[in-house]
Amino acid sequence: MTTAITSPDCTASADAARERVLDLARWAPSGDNTQVWRFQHDADGGFTVLGHDTRDEVVYDHNGRASQFALGALLETIRIAATTVGRQAVIERLDVGDTRSPRWHVALIAAPGIIPDHLAAQIERRTTNRLPFSTRQPNACEWLALAHALGGHRLRAFTSLADRWRMARLLTGFGWVRYSCPECWEVHRKILDFDHVRSADRVPVRSLGADPLTEAVMRWSMPAWARLRFLNRWLGGTIAPCLRFDLLPALRCAGVVAIVAPGPIDDLDSQIAAGAAVQRLWLTATSLGLSLQPAYTPISFAGMVRDQRRFTHAPGVWERATHLVAAWNGQLGFDAERTVFAARIGFARAPYARSVRRKINELMVM
Repeated sequence: MTTAITSPDCTASADAARERVLDLARWAPSGDNTQVWRFQHDADGGFTVLGHDTRDEVVYDHNGRASQFALGALLETIRIAATTVGRQAVIERLDVGDTRSPRWHVALIAAPGIIPDHLAAQIERRTTNRLPFSTRQPNACEWLALAHALGGHRLRAFTSLADRWRMARLLTGFGWVRYSCPECWEVHRKILDFDHVRSADRVPVRSLGADPLTEAVMRWSMPAWARLRFLNRWLGGTIAPCLRFDLLPALRCAGVVAIVAPGPIDDLDSQIAAGAAVQRLWLTATSLGLSLQPAYTPISFAGMVRDQRRFTHAPGVWERATHLVAAWNGQLGFDAERTVFAARIGFARAPYARSVRRKINELMVM
């Protein structure tokens, strides 16, 4: 699917360069494959990025922050992609006061002699991997490359057996919250795709690594909260997914990594910068043969607990979430409020079932 990029195509016309950049940019990561962006051609040969957030529809998108991280990853992907066609992407934010629907103008400026970013070849290969990972540790040079990719952000790695066990317990607890919360179920119901192994706008169930029985139970229970609540209450319905999707994956990996911002992350610019750091880490990991599976739930819930935003009225769920967030903050210490991303990491085979992307014509706005 991906061709190694060795030299920029400086002869491409302005229109061809723009289409190539957009075709690569659409592969940027976004929570649950929401693709919180649209594009508009501009008369100067550039284009406008039209962003939006999902805070009103997605419980995990606290204050639109998850969407803003995704937009930061998109803009970084545009910068990387531009180098493959001999251009430099000059990005200017428009409507500075609007954080729910931010816009950026992108000009693609000819840059003779520019060297293609070495991460460009990984843009389409990068994907969320939920399969079992090896517990083999990256070597010192690989850890250094991952840390260097972050620029001003900082990488923390929890790799010892004791650390992985503590993280596994925490992630399993957050998994219970997800499976017991009707607001979370509403998100999962919309984004799970039972019919395709490669989904252009959702997450294929096959990519979760579920066995046929678990998949059949999910197919029956997910359409209605009453079914899932019955399963949870009388048949221990949270036990199997917590074990399969949270506990075992957190143990079967090299560790859990976290990205820590250099300062507060309470404005759009800092969130865009954080998203760019996430994308460069992920692309660098892909280039090293490493896989990532994001663990964003603790970060999202921690923000809501700090702001006292009670995201659910399900009995016992908010109380359990507050205890888990306290334990999460204890694990991260002073870095807790500035942690923008967490993921399990390790060497693994690439998954065949995965989210892909909408076609570029579906992302264009006239």
